[in-house]
Amino acid sequence: MRLFDSVAICLCIYLIPTWIGSTTAFWFLSDIPVGMLSGTGPLPCEHIPGLLKSQRHVCLEQPEVMVSIGEGVRTGIEECQNQFRNSRWNCTTIQQEDQAVGSREGAFVHAISSAGVVHSITRGCSSGDLTNCACDKKVTPAGVLQRDEKGNFSWTGCSDNVRYAVRFARKFVDVVEQQKLREEGEDLDSGGNNNAHHHTNDGGRALINLHNNRVGRKIVQESLVKQCKCHGVSGSCAARTCWMAIPSFRRTGDLLRKKFDVAEMVVMSSGSDGIHLRAMDRPRRKPLSTDLVYYEPSPDYCSTNYVTGSLGTGGRVCRLNSTGADSCEIMCCGRGYDTRRVERTRQCHCKFKWCCNVECEQCTETVDEQVSDINNLPQSEFPINVKHSHVVTCDNSFFNGSDNDCYLNTVVGPR
Repeated sequence: MRLFDSVAICLCIYLIPTWIGSTTAFWFLSDIPVGMLSGTGPLPCEHIPGLLKSQRHVCLEQPEVMVSIGEGVRTGIEECQNQFRNSRWNCTTIQQEDQAVGSREGAFVHAISSAGVVHSITRGCSSGDLTNCACDKKVTPAGVLQRDEKGNFSWTGCSDNVRYAVRFARKFVDVVEQQKLREEGEDLDSGGNNNAHHHTNDGGRALINLHNNRVGRKIVQESLVKQCKCHGVSGSCAARTCWMAIPSFRRTGDLLRKKFDVAEMVVMSSGSDGIHLRAMDRPRRKPLSTDLVYYEPSPDYCSTNYVTGSLGTGGRVCRLNSTGADSCEIMCCGRGYDTRRVERTRQCHCKFKWCCNVECEQCTETVDEQVSDINNLPQSEFPINVKHSHVVTCDNSFFNGSDNDCYLNTVVGPR
């Protein structure tokens, strides 16, 4: 196992947040020990907090699907942390049972988690890990010769069954919000619309959460791309066979981040035909089915706040010469910063060894690093119970497939 792998596993397990209490109980699956989700231990279906009866039934009857759901939630949160790694809010929060996150950050977490579940179940169907689904043979007309800009091809192979994954994820993930709506006297039909005569704040939040869940699923479903394989003598492409596949989850994260930047603030509007979401600045306009929606402004995330769930930016690394969100001016929220000396270890002098390994040396250097000042925070706002140890820092090349620019920082002295 590479140095980065061992550290990253620890970090992702520790940093996975639990949002909005029991409202999204399926997120608790991300906190189940990895051994239980990998077949080396029994799934604690009876002890997962907040699961409804129907969800618990799925857990007991289809444990392999629960593995995919847990992996999907973790994938979504890890991608969330990647997308916001240089922002004040970096996809971490304080667990509060009564916390109701109605900001655009909460909208993003709903969407990315829902998308992660769809992505993971889709992969499980194609790989054969899930027994109740297989390839999607309806998405493409098998054996029919077609033509594109590269020439003739025929549809064949194993197209990703994203339709099954969307149906399953909708049934499992949305059930909590649907029950909340029913408790509020609202009735959802099978298409996701609602008929209602009254609503409360909880009902409105449930509608918004359902909308954002659907956005996440829709992004994955609409991101299918054609993949092809050449057949012929000596690598020639005398014939091509193609199938539809979902891209890497990084693509989904990038698309949802763009949706986050233009998310729509909404209000709930009641009428004779039920409750509707309306754009705050354009009351006659309904948000699009691909718009992330939220109903309350975001906090500044500068300080620890147990109401909003903010951990604050005290102790976060900032960059002196940056003009972006990770600059010391923005990250430090006017508190200033401290400079600390760290030892940075990275892989270096990598060589390809025939065949087929890459061997690298470990190089260590001592550098200065700027950290948002924590001493200027009010005592009551100190981020307690937040552990810091080794920190993995990567530049953008890592997220494009190279790990030669990831560093393991060891703090010399207190953080």
